[in-house]
Amino acid sequence: MNETTVFRGLIVAALTCGISGSGVDLIIPGLVPTALEDALQAHRADDTATEMTLALTGFVLLESVCALAGMVGLFLFKHWGRRLSAWTSILTLTAYPFLGPFLSSGWGTLLNDASMMFWGAALAMAYFSPIHARFTRRGARLAAPATRA
Repeated sequence: MNETTVFRGLIVAALTCGISGSGVDLIIPGLVPTALEDALQAHRADDTATEMTLALTGFVLLESVCALAGMVGLFLFKHWGRRLSAWTSILTLTAYPFLGPFLSSGWGTLLNDASMMFWGAALAMAYFSPIHARFTRRGARLAAPATRA
C-alpha cells in the first residue's frame, strides 16, 4: 500500500470515527445511564450564561466548517490544507475547557479517541513524511501526472 493511500485512509478513518462517535449515543439509547443524562440536563438548566453558550455554538459551527475544509484540503493535497488543519486542531483543543461538561458512553469515547488518533497520524504524515512535498506548490506540480500534448 502506498503512502497516498495510507494518508487518505487515515483522513477517512478520522472522519468516519468522529461522526460515529458523535452519533452513537443518539442512535443507540441506553448506552448512557438515564440518571447521568438527567444530572447533566439539571446542570445545564442551572447555567445562566446564555451569551457564552451562543458564542460557543457559533465557534463550534465555524470550527466545524474549517475542519471539514481542512480535511478536504489534506485529501486533495492543497497547499493550504496542512496549515488550516493544524490551526483548526489547535484551536479546537484550546476550546475544550470552555465547552463545559459533556457525556459520552464508552463506545462514543472509543470512537472519538480513535478519530483523534487517526487525525493526529494524518497530520504527522502531512508534515513529517515524504508525502509533505505534495503540499508545496512546487511539489504538487512535480507529483501531478504528466499529460501528453
